[in-house]
Amino acid sequence: MQWATFNETEPIWIEAESKRVGTCRIPQPLFQQMDRSPVLEVNRSRSERLAALVEVYGTADRQALITATERIRKRLGGLRTQQAVELLRQDQLAAACDIILDYYDKTYTYDLQRRDAAIYPIDLTGYSPEDSATVLLEKANLFYG
Repeated sequence: MQWATFNETEPIWIEAESKRVGTCRIPQPLFQQMDRSPVLEVNRSRSERLAALVEVYGTADRQALITATERIRKRLGGLRTQQAVELLRQDQLAAACDIILDYYDKTYTYDLQRRDAAIYPIDLTGYSPEDSATVLLEKANLFYG
């Protein structure tokens, strides 16, 4: 319902996602539009990415994180899953995220390679969130008019 309130003449920024986000499905017409739209690929240093993950998930229930990690066991691999789960149990979130990040990086790389859209990599290493937003808006104006 919130989507229906958006101004259709204004761009909408959407994070790259698969057809399913958890238990929710992205409607097929929206997913097709996402698939064809140009991509701003945000790149940051691994240490910055890990720090951001720790900040976002630092207060999350550890058992919920373990359950989520177990759900990707098939793609992450048994040993890597065990290692990540054990690190979560030891409250070593950054080390667990470091393992899990490999899976997500491969997934995003695969997704970008299969798209039939222009991809514009942008290195935002060292930028604050505010400066990152400014750079992204400037690049979007250059690429999309």
